[in-house]
Amino acid sequence: MILEQVLKGELHGLRLDHVDGLYDPQGYVDRLQDEVVIAHAEALLRQPPADLNSFREAVREWRTKERQAHPTGAAAKPLYILAEKILTGPENLPASWAVHGTSGYDFLNDLNRLFVNDAGLKHLQRSYEQFLGMTLPFEPMIYECKRLIMGTAMAGEWNVLAHMLNRISERSRRSRDFTLNALRVVIRETVACFPVYRTYITPAGVSDADRKVVEIAILRARRKNPALEPSIFAFIRNVLLPFGVDGLSEEDLRQRVAFTMKFQQYTGPVHAKGVEDTAFYRYNRLVSLNEVGGEPRQGALAPADFHAANLRRHEQWPVAMLATATHDTKRGEDLRARLNVISEIPKEWSKAVSAWARLNAKQRKEVDGSPAPTRNDEFLFYQTLLGAWPAEKQGTMHDTAPPELVR
Repeated sequence: MILEQVLKGELHGLRLDHVDGLYDPQGYVDRLQDEVVIAHAEALLRQPPADLNSFREAVREWRTKERQAHPTGAAAKPLYILAEKILTGPENLPASWAVHGTSGYDFLNDLNRLFVNDAGLKHLQRSYEQFLGMTLPFEPMIYECKRLIMGTAMAGEWNVLAHMLNRISERSRRSRDFTLNALRVVIRETVACFPVYRTYITPAGVSDADRKVVEIAILRARRKNPALEPSIFAFIRNVLLPFGVDGLSEEDLRQRVAFTMKFQQYTGPVHAKGVEDTAFYRYNRLVSLNEVGGEPRQGALAPADFHAANLRRHEQWPVAMLATATHDTKRGEDLRARLNVISEIPKEWSKAVSAWARLNAKQRKEVDGSPAPTRNDEFLFYQTLLGAWPAEKQGTMHDTAPPELVR
């Protein structure tokens, strides 16, 4: 149906949702672009070819040669495709993908940080922790949230991976003594320590960037689990990075690559559910920064850095989408813009929160021995109310907020 709409001129581009959930994102996009070229080629024929499969294969081979000769030509990316790919830290969209860029989360977060006051954020950090009565480090929170997701919403997939890894371990005398439970644990710990959504290792090999990601994840997992046998971390490293490992048969390599590709398909949704859908609602210093593709611990972005990021986007992905919201963003642009102002008046905000907390003290309940809502949830509620409160004066917070915040 999609190809029919493309041929009719009814559809001019596609947005691939949750691209990291695919088994092989690059392979999928390549096949999709192949099908577009084949569909156009078939439409030009006056009559169907005698051997359709041979014709389709000939078109694929032609496109492959054209891409090699003209990497930026029309055959390389015949259909406009955007990948919903969330980039973490210095991560880049793989240049080899036959897409035209991301769906815009990178720009969205850069733009939002442009309107945050860095000095105010430091004050907000202190007042947030003072309100909670404790510090709340974000990195350990990510680790715990990802472990939570693996043990609940994605326990079935975790179990499948453990059995796959167990079968691989049985093929060597050096690893067959690892128990299924130990292999489950090493998978959990490696995934929980993954610094990005996923890697993109395929039978074609592994990039330097992906190798570095795997090494970082395993190093962090080892440090967090000193009681685990170190050799089990060496084993999973050699499974996830199988190329160049001595003594592997072709079947050994095939099984390890298959496991790695399944493992990669798992780390993405675990990261999304653990970070975006869980940790982002537990770390509430300034929730306008808790956005898809964002980093709540990051501070403001200087105008010069914002322009530099835009120039890089223009050079590398000139027709990528620049978004300020999508169907997956946690909050709208107007609400985020309002909350960013808090970073400019952190002292006034702190006074207001304290006043509202005193007014609402009698509304708190105790559920299973714990306060409801918690102080952390309460801090989130006040930001949400402020961001969504009507701009008109009737029925506003003017009566309870300090004069400085009202002004």
